[in-house]
Amino acid sequence: MEHAKELIHRLNKIQGQIEALKRVITQDDKTCADVVYQIKAVKGALKKVGDIYADAYISSCITDGRDPKKSASEASEALKAILNA
Repeated sequence: MEHAKELIHRLNKIQGQIEALKRVITQDDKTCADVVYQIKAVKGALKKVGDIYADAYISSCITDGRDPKKSASEASEALKAILNA
C-alpha cells in the first residue's frame, strides 16, 4: 500500500497522544475538559487514519482490474463499515 508510511507515522503520533491521555487521566490537577480534549484529539486522529486507509482501499479495489461489480460491492461494504465505526 502506497500510504503505509504515512499511516504508520500517524499511528505513532496517536500512540503518543494515548500516552498523553494516560498521563492526563492520572494527574489530579487536570480538569475534565483536559481529559475530553485529549480523547477528542485521539478520536480525530484515528478517524483521519481510517479516512486515508478507506480512500486508498477503495481506489485500489476499483482500479486493480478485478470484476468491476465485485470491486464496487467490496468497496461499498468497506465504506459502510468505516462510516458506521
